[in-house]
Amino acid sequence: MQPVDESGSRDEKFKTFYKLSMQAVTEENAREVEALAGSPIETIFLNSLLLSFIKNDGLGLLVHPTFENAPAEIASFRAYLRRLKEFVRWFEENQPADTMEDFLDKEMDRGAMTQDERHYLTRLIFCYRFIPLDECFHMTLQPKFPNIRVGGRAIRPDIYFWIPSEPQVNVVVECDGFAYHSDKETFKSDRKRDRALKSAGYDVLRFSGSEIVTDPVDSPFELANYLWARARECNDARQR
Repeated sequence: MQPVDESGSRDEKFKTFYKLSMQAVTEENAREVEALAGSPIETIFLNSLLLSFIKNDGLGLLVHPTFENAPAEIASFRAYLRRLKEFVRWFEENQPADTMEDFLDKEMDRGAMTQDERHYLTRLIFCYRFIPLDECFHMTLQPKFPNIRVGGRAIRPDIYFWIPSEPQVNVVVECDGFAYHSDKETFKSDRKRDRALKSAGYDVLRFSGSEIVTDPVDSPFELANYLWARARECNDARQR
């Protein structure tokens, strides 16, 4: 785990780049949590989780907006990321311009891509060429799973954790508020949702509102440790 103020490099320019990158990612994460958290309890939980990652894992977490179809959109994201890496390899082998920025500008000028596509590609290159965010945890808030249904309704959990380079890592987290999850029917429905998700290959963890409010540091750190352990398991399995 990389401390927040160290890049592990002796290159001062890279250290500066690393710190600015971490600051940009951290600010973006905070904005997404503020905009998308489903309840005050969830906001407390997620902000504490972000702090755990900042303190112990540097750039190890990236927050995404809501996915209308989480499995399909993540599959599309992974395919786009593969194409991006192929482009980076092609550029390095062929050197069609002095820099990628020059090349992309020329492609946009000749109409091969729009300005929005150009900006998006630049952002992806920044995140997935210079910073190894394809190997870190990504967090999607309020994702929809239209093909996993309980009582005729699609499942929409609170939080979903995934890693672009590790398709077998799928962790769903629910933050159970005081009032909504207290009656018997809601309790039964929650367990049906959990079983449906587990049958589809997702790990499911639940944290109660009382434990989050009583100790807003311990519960998120417990989750962070679980996520780091899952990542290590996958890495170890791949290296065997």
